[in-house]
Amino acid sequence: PSMTSTAGYIPFIDSSTFDFVYGAGSSTVGERVIDSQDWSANLYVGKIMANQSAAFGLNFADGRIKGYPVTSSNYVRYVRENSSYGVNAFKNNGDSTVSDSATRLMWTQADSGVGLDWQAALAWAQTKNAESYLGHNDWRLPNAKELQSLVDYSRAPLATDTSKRGAAIDPIFSCTAIVNEGGEPDYPFYWSSTSFKDGTRDGVPAAYVTFGRALGYMKLNGSSIYQLLDVHGAGTQRSDPKAGNVSDYLLGNNANGQPVYGRGPQGDVVRIANFARLVRDEPSASTTQQTLSVVLSGNGVNKKSGNIASTPAGIDCGTTCSASFPNGSSVSLTPTPTSGYYFAGWSGDCAASNTGLCTLSMDGAKNVGASFRLLSTPEAPVIIAAQPGPGSMSLSFAAAQDNGSPITGYTASCTSPGQPTRSASASSSPITVRNLLAGASYSCSLSAHNSLGSSPQTVLAGLVPKRSSPLNALLLLLLD
Repeated sequence: PSMTSTAGYIPFIDSSTFDFVYGAGSSTVGERVIDSQDWSANLYVGKIMANQSAAFGLNFADGRIKGYPVTSSNYVRYVRENSSYGVNAFKNNGDSTVSDSATRLMWTQADSGVGLDWQAALAWAQTKNAESYLGHNDWRLPNAKELQSLVDYSRAPLATDTSKRGAAIDPIFSCTAIVNEGGEPDYPFYWSSTSFKDGTRDGVPAAYVTFGRALGYMKLNGSSIYQLLDVHGAGTQRSDPKAGNVSDYLLGNNANGQPVYGRGPQGDVVRIANFARLVRDEPSASTTQQTLSVVLSGNGVNKKSGNIASTPAGIDCGTTCSASFPNGSSVSLTPTPTSGYYFAGWSGDCAASNTGLCTLSMDGAKNVGASFRLLSTPEAPVIIAAQPGPGSMSLSFAAAQDNGSPITGYTASCTSPGQPTRSASASSSPITVRNLLAGASYSCSLSAHNSLGSSPQTVLAGLVPKRSSPLNALLLLLLD
């Protein structure tokens, strides 16, 4: 396609609804007509080009998803957050298939294992259907949007976090390892069923997604030699000819004098024989409803201690504590305590939630417990150990339950008949009470405090401080 004229171009976005402009198409300002990229919020976890940091962007002029250097100037399109959007909910079905309740798609856990041209990939799906592969006969090649939904942008072959290195897909899937054009371990490009009319000399190629490095051959810093680079990052969407020979796409030579082959401004490597992963539709979520039930517990429940509300609407408990939601949908529950109470935690299907918000995937009936409790003074702390020292006693203890009001401190006091009471305070364990009489038997108590008052005391009796050295004994007399 022309880089200076938009003749024949059709944007990859509904321009009657959304604002869209092509690039200037001027060498004077250094901008092609396809320079119309929008930033996403996803940083690439590896590096592109010559060790550059990158973030992914969508180009609505040429339909590609790529990593761009973070220093690039791209457009921004804002969105209001739906926290559940784009979050996979994978389930290993135990039969070599993986279901995603977020998209209502079922995937094959394994890929094709070999590279296929596009027509062969389509035919492979039909061959598998004739075999009733994995018990189903409606497998197909995913479209570009479906395939892109599998990308895990927290992973890449050379992620800076070594624990995230691998194919850019959840490890619940197997991904055949390959050796790339540079002779290095890598992961394949995967075909989509989406034809990609991009105006190149290849007729109508097809879109693929890179779950390994998005390699390309480029000349850097005025060099006449092509270098093989991760030009766009794992998770890129580009296109390849549906058939033909790689040798038809000669670019030039590398530093070893060997011919290299590629397409487009960044010399995207041409493979043609890409891998495939099959998909099928799960039963429609609209035909099945699942019930969510909430039970309130804790002291003061009958006095309207709090409320649990759902998003989307349906649960409003205290009053409506059970509702039905579409199978596979995502439901969030939010606790709101009334004045004088606090939210003490979840149980049941929300037991794993460690924050106030609990989000459930409605892949079955769900039962949730929610506890609200009266704001009150802390529970009594539990003394774990008492360690005698020279004229002292050190108490180690577990943090007290704050009952909704943060702990402000702890106080320990030790008493013995005929001796003055000694006390000490601290914000956490341990507390050491000093100036005690060596050899005397003491009872030591421990209490916790918050803004509402003090806890009951925990008491240990029969605690005997060690004898001091002569110098310490004299100092103790002076202190008294």
